[in-house]
Amino acid sequence: MYSISSSSPAPLRPRPSPALYTAAENETDLFKKALRLSAAEQYARRADFEAADTFGQILYPARMNAVFAGVRSNSASLPEKIETARGNAAVFIECPADFESLIVSAFSRAITACGFPVTRTRTVAAVCTTTVDEGKQQRDLGIFYFPSLQAVFTGSSGVLFTYNASAERASAVTPDVAARRAYTALAEAVQKSFSAEFNANAVRNR
Repeated sequence: MYSISSSSPAPLRPRPSPALYTAAENETDLFKKALRLSAAEQYARRADFEAADTFGQILYPARMNAVFAGVRSNSASLPEKIETARGNAAVFIECPADFESLIVSAFSRAITACGFPVTRTRTVAAVCTTTVDEGKQQRDLGIFYFPSLQAVFTGSSGVLFTYNASAERASAVTPDVAARRAYTALAEAVQKSFSAEFNANAVRNR
């Protein structure tokens, strides 16, 4: 928070970078570094943060230039830093229970869409370990699935965040058709919700 006094201000020394930016710069976990930088960028776009700068410019332009000079410089560098950090934070997807690689493919597309490369080697910045609960039931009318999954992202600093998804009931008379319908629905759920959950976790884990 920045506050502006209406009384004659004493000369100010330039302030250090905001805590979010500093924490991101000092982060050694490559994946978490990318998350922290993204959180810093989202904070810099907040209306109250921008309003403090604008209001200060109206009242005391010279004073606010001194206060916000470092902040503006850091904010301007964030897009490039985020792109670089994400490029250095490759993800390996592990999913022991899958059907025709539908879940791995869904996560691969979703993670790539968030700016992170996906690789086939475990020597990476983060591992996405996915556990599928098929909820499979054999009934008189056929085979029924009530599928859900949990994906745990871990980096060098430990667990980064956990993502959950589920799909509506899927069923068929033949096993392959029932499984394909269930896993397809689950993969579609990942595609629809992962990005929003990922961005929300980036902010919560800053």
